[in-house]
Amino acid sequence: MIGRTLTRRIPLFLAFELLMASREHWNSLDPRDRARATELLRSTKGDPRRLTAAERGEVRELLRHLEVVRFARHVGPIALKGRRSRRGRRR
Repeated sequence: MIGRTLTRRIPLFLAFELLMASREHWNSLDPRDRARATELLRSTKGDPRRLTAAERGEVRELLRHLEVVRFARHVGPIALKGRRSRRGRRR
């Protein structure tokens, strides 16, 4: 059900472009950083409340290495391609 809603709202080629950009960005990380991020995600099952204080510090450092702002600049124009214009539309 969610998949159908997603494909209606995001054209598949845009989703593919976003996935490819995400993959390129992830692969630009050092292999040790990728392994540690994966380990933390698996051990916490994606729940940040399960992180210890030391692990939170590690996550902050990993996010710095990920360069989130650079990633946002890369995918921002891609995401805007799929934005529909609301001009002239009535609700």
